[in-house]
Amino acid sequence: MSEYPTGFRHRKQVLRAYDHEGRIADAVLVSDGAEAEVAIGELLARPEIALLQSRNVLYGCYMFAIRKG
Repeated sequence: MSEYPTGFRHRKQVLRAYDHEGRIADAVLVSDGAEAEVAIGELLARPEIALLQSRNVLYGCYMFAIRKG
C-alpha cells in the first residue's frame, strides 16, 4: 500500500516512530489522514527513523505499521 488507509482518514491517531534498534524515537498526534501523510513524510525523512506505527489515541492499541521503502 502506498497511501494512508481510507478507513483511518477521519481518525485521530498517534504515529510512533522507532529507530533502527527498535527504540521509540518520537511520536506525533495527527487529527486526520491529510495531517498523517505530512507527518509520515517528515518522520520517515529522518535517517534515524526505521519504522512508524499507527496507534489508537485512547488505548494505544497498534493499528498498522509503515516501513521505509
